[in-house]
Amino acid sequence: MCSSIKSVILLLDKNTSSSPIKASHFKLSSFNMKLYFSHEGVNRSAHLRKNLDFLKLAKQDSQSRFIAFAQEQPLFLFPPELNPELLLLSPEHIPVENTSHFLGLHNGISYFATDLSEPIPLTKPLSLRSATQYCSEEQAGLLAYAQSLLHWSRQFLFCPTCAQKLTLSPAGDFKTCNSCSKEYYPRINPVVIMVIEAQTEQGEFALLGRQSRHPPGMYSCLAGFIEAGESIEAAVARETFEETGVLIDEQSIEIWFNQPWPWPSQLMIGCYAKAQHFQEPVVDLDELEQAHWFTKEEIQKSCLGMSSILNIPPHFTIAHQLLKNWSSPSPNTYLKGHT
Repeated sequence: MCSSIKSVILLLDKNTSSSPIKASHFKLSSFNMKLYFSHEGVNRSAHLRKNLDFLKLAKQDSQSRFIAFAQEQPLFLFPPELNPELLLLSPEHIPVENTSHFLGLHNGISYFATDLSEPIPLTKPLSLRSATQYCSEEQAGLLAYAQSLLHWSRQFLFCPTCAQKLTLSPAGDFKTCNSCSKEYYPRINPVVIMVIEAQTEQGEFALLGRQSRHPPGMYSCLAGFIEAGESIEAAVARETFEETGVLIDEQSIEIWFNQPWPWPSQLMIGCYAKAQHFQEPVVDLDELEQAHWFTKEEIQKSCLGMSSILNIPPHFTIAHQLLKNWSSPSPNTYLKGHT
């Protein structure tokens, strides 16, 4: 890459605050409630996506790095007797015919995502859930971003208007129909996920549900997709009633956290709401297998891994963080009303 373009990239990228490579460079404040998969690790640099000269040079630059996937799963290097690590390839290892998606910049280095068809020695594809044990938060956020793009690109092949095959843009961020000239971008599906609470003489309770696919003893927050033309608050009320028959006070709804969720491309919107009454849930078996009220103490123990009756989702999920915050003796009230 020529020095003038490299200088411009360094200048544009100087404010990037996180790294996909070395999490040790960054210390998260105890007040930083950014959830797992939310730490992107790069400056997305959207202004460069239509700069064809930049993209051509960046894809050839020896310092650029390609995050390699196989069948939409990130590849990890498993060297003998060493810890697995995320595989980052330089351009000379990427087949010329491979499509790639420009993710952004970090410290002047361009990052791309690509899906490889040929196996690489000493590597293994891991599901993103499995990969979390080997990833920094910055790496996990970058992988979530990349996986959602790759999934969209593999699934969205034909124009919904005229059924002609679509062409991927040079940056890999949208597709164009050469027949009717329409452009299509990756879609995001918004999902509400909520802790429904009730106050009784016996204390505070949270309403949780379980699906048949959950491991034994696992319960989680109620959740559901936001429908067309629906507000977040209306979705919280509707989903809660549909799944459990419990009515909530819509004025009590508070939006606290949000989390990108790359299975395949949800945006989880975490909320709290109060039930109008402490009532026995009436479960819609098409939605849930069971639903129960749990005390703060029961949820606290589960967050600490000390419960024999309740198992909640793992730490990297928004459900875990919502429940951990709700059951904490001193919840993060400074976040009230904010995402």
